[in-house]
Amino acid sequence: MVEIMMESNLPCFVRGEETITRLREKFQLQLSDKKASEFMIEEMKRSYENFFTTAYDMFQKFQNNIPY
Repeated sequence: MVEIMMESNLPCFVRGEETITRLREKFQLQLSDKKASEFMIEEMKRSYENFFTTAYDMFQKFQNNIPY
């Protein structure tokens, strides 16, 4: 789906193949379901505890009324 969207000229796809590579790294497609699940849980924990993620969530809430 992302590869199809590469031609859309949307800003999130401006980096071309780097976008695909980073998504593959983020989703860890080579891992078993169990290992991928463990990886994602750790990613969520890191994100939850990250100052920048928290600040961005607060910005979205106040600026765009998007709850976090």
